[in-house]
Amino acid sequence: MCRVLIAYVEECSKDSIRGIAELLKALVTASKFLRQRDGWGYIALVRDSRGRLSYTHFRSEEPIYRPSSKMLLGELIKLLKRSSEAWIMVHARKSSRKNLIGLLYSHPYVSETKNGSLWLIHNGSLDSDKLARELKVINSTKYTDSELMSKYIASNLSECTKSIDECVLNSYNELFEKYASTALITGIIVLEKGHACKNTVYMYSSTLYKKTPVKYPDYYMTYLVKGDSFNSIVSSTVKELVKRSYCIRDASNRVIRLYPNLSYLY
Repeated sequence: MCRVLIAYVEECSKDSIRGIAELLKALVTASKFLRQRDGWGYIALVRDSRGRLSYTHFRSEEPIYRPSSKMLLGELIKLLKRSSEAWIMVHARKSSRKNLIGLLYSHPYVSETKNGSLWLIHNGSLDSDKLARELKVINSTKYTDSELMSKYIASNLSECTKSIDECVLNSYNELFEKYASTALITGIIVLEKGHACKNTVYMYSSTLYKKTPVKYPDYYMTYLVKGDSFNSIVSSTVKELVKRSYCIRDASNRVIRLYPNLSYLY
């Protein structure tokens, strides 16, 4: 059970950065209330004023609500202020497998594809043993279901002969039908590497779920928060803490492409 924030920032203006900062603050508050204490992390892929892409991939074993973690989130905001465009995913973790806690198991996970890199964050649970057999991974007990899923999607994209939208959607459908026991709440960023300034970025979220905890029946619900120059997918408990006026839509049981061009794929 984890909390997530996925956002594409079209223009890193003062207003959009203020909006992202508010969502991050809400994520921290929600994570403290729900005791998401098993690590956190983020991926920030940014474009500078000259059109050059760079990324920062950070993971910690500390809770996101610790003072030191809040300082690091402040550094993320500073990074956005120096950028013109950004793709970010932030994840606060609460593990169901207490033997897999620590820096190596904090999200986002990164996997290499044939043409580049893929970063993934995940909330929910998958059948790790079954997925490991599909991937021919030895000793699946060393891997979280999220890391195995990252490898699974990266492998599918490496073999993709259709559009990336179709391959991502097919991956989600297969994962949800064959391996998901509760939910498949994810965010992924795909960076296809080309020549200088020729790289291509894709960003997706899945918000599919089968059953919810009795104590928090809306736990797996997610929402699309639309600002003037950003689109974000957030967990339900994050949405409840947002104070500013945004266009907010239910994003549950959807597969959404946030970039390029916001679109509902499923």
